[in-house]
Amino acid sequence: MCEKSIPVCRSNKETFTTEYACGSLLFFKKLTDSERKQLTGTFPYIGKGMDATPKERAIIDAVLAKEKLSAEAFMTNTHTDKFFSGGQRPLLMSISDVQLLETGNDERAKEPRKKATLSFTLPKGAYATVVIKHLFRA
Repeated sequence: MCEKSIPVCRSNKETFTTEYACGSLLFFKKLTDSERKQLTGTFPYIGKGMDATPKERAIIDAVLAKEKLSAEAFMTNTHTDKFFSGGQRPLLMSISDVQLLETGNDERAKEPRKKATLSFTLPKGAYATVVIKHLFRA
């Protein structure tokens, strides 16, 4: 829902999604420098310190309504207080320093399988598990 509010995401660019526990994330196969510059901003995430513009708030409200949630559910005073403190997250996160360190047979698998050892760098707020899932998708 949110990504469709960003003009470059509505373009005919080749994209794909990767599913994760909370939904799906949008990936681009290729972006020009101009398109990358359009995605240099941030977007607020829900919490006590959330500072959203009216347009951003409308997007957040639409997503919450679709998921049958309320922003108040994220305004908690429990042990998760830091997790739901609000803030900004980059619209575009890039992986860097990708290295394939080792490949071989997976000796722990019950059936013959291959394994790979990778190394890469992600910015704060990115999910390595989503990158791995994307890299090894069928």
